[in-house]
Amino acid sequence: KKSQDVTSITGRVDEAKRLAEGLSASDPEALDLRSGAACQAAGGILEVQEVFRADPSILNVFISLNEEKLLKHPEGAFPQLFCDEFVIGHINLAKYLEFKGNVSNDALHSRIRIIWWRYNLRLQEEIEIYKKFVKKSEFRDMHMGPYVYETAARMALSTRLVKGELCKDLTRRIDYYNGSVVVEEEKK
Repeated sequence: KKSQDVTSITGRVDEAKRLAEGLSASDPEALDLRSGAACQAAGGILEVQEVFRADPSILNVFISLNEEKLLKHPEGAFPQLFCDEFVIGHINLAKYLEFKGNVSNDALHSRIRIIWWRYNLRLQEEIEIYKKFVKKSEFRDMHMGPYVYETAARMALSTRLVKGELCKDLTRRIDYYNGSVVVEEEKK
């Protein structure tokens, strides 16, 4: 079930302010733009997770932001605002293919630019990524236990892999992707 409301992107009417100042519901002074993600990201990047699972009204707001640089409130009573920002949406491949196969989304297909991104599946590379992040953070001078990076990397990799026919154990599968030799009995 979709629980996201379009006003989480555009901003919503501040009822407390509206009632306290005697404003009508369509008065622009009653609109709290700070409550909308689009205005918070103005001049920058608006990042959206699981973008194609959003309501069509939210997708229309994203199209308007990308093409026209305008934030149009769905209620229509509020003025359009100029927002110079870039919208980045994330989705997994299965949901993208489902979205692309839906004929009702044809208008959106030409407006989307796909950047294919592969997940890292090698343990050693994932450990190096974490070490690099920590080295550049405020935790660089903290002592880290001997298996902190490996544990974090294994947890992340276990969310990216699925059990296969060759190896049903995800821990062993992570080792295989890292270059360990497959035992002969497990090939059967």
